[in-house]
Amino acid sequence: MAGRMVGRMVGRGRIVGRKGNSLTLAKQYGLVDDCQTMTDHERLPQPPTAEIDLVTVLHALGDPVRMRLLTSYADGAEHSCDPRHLGLDHLHKSTVSHHMRVLREAGVTSTRVAGRNRYVSLRRADLDARFPGLLDALLAAAPATTRTDTG
Repeated sequence: MAGRMVGRMVGRGRIVGRKGNSLTLAKQYGLVDDCQTMTDHERLPQPPTAEIDLVTVLHALGDPVRMRLLTSYADGAEHSCDPRHLGLDHLHKSTVSHHMRVLREAGVTSTRVAGRNRYVSLRRADLDARFPGLLDALLAAAPATTRTDTG
């Protein structure tokens, strides 16, 4: 290893240092690869699939803003928490954050932590396994005003 490594190893192989991005440093010194799998430690708390409750899910989706978020997340991609990217720029960030937390705690979404950023995705496989056909029915019944433009 040429030069000296800035920082120290902590926890699950994460480098904490004074200079540079920790992931960049970890890749530079061969401590992680680009295909590293996601651990539960990098996700915010959410209920396991077996503990997702139908009443809690339906209660969480009873709000028009959360239905709008559901239709946004239905594309299967990860979405940033920026209200402008979700068509919710008329709401405060704290309000959008609250709605995202309700969905996550109900088991509808999963939130991945990447530094200071959060990325939200729909737990479609978990919800389909627990309640077959529920998401399809909800998305089909969603008012046109809550659906996002696809093209």
